[in-house]
Amino acid sequence: MKVLVLSSGGVDSTTAIGLAIDRYGKENVISLSIYYGQKHERELEAAAKIAAYYEIEHLELNLTKIFEYSDCSLLKHSSHEYLMKAMESRLKKLEALLLFQPTFLSVMECFFPVRQVLL
Repeated sequence: MKVLVLSSGGVDSTTAIGLAIDRYGKENVISLSIYYGQKHERELEAAAKIAAYYEIEHLELNLTKIFEYSDCSLLKHSSHEYLMKAMESRLKKLEALLLFQPTFLSVMECFFPVRQVLL
């Protein structure tokens, strides 16, 4: 049996890959990354490096055609800024509550909770 793991290149999907390899063996695990026209390609690059590290097959699926009419802030062709702008007041409250350093805000520019719902 082959196992397909959707890989964003992040901690959660990397953990899922590790667990799948542990359970099914690396010869039975395939990682899949999806290019949907996102503003940066760091996710895809990280996912490919993780697959290479674990020596598993890695596939990339291009769904840009599906998202060409979307104006989601994550997309290269979007006229909107990152979700950061929409969450600015919440982040300021978090900063005050948790005493985050200003550098935290730059990290949040690429954060989009439940991004998978776009797919």
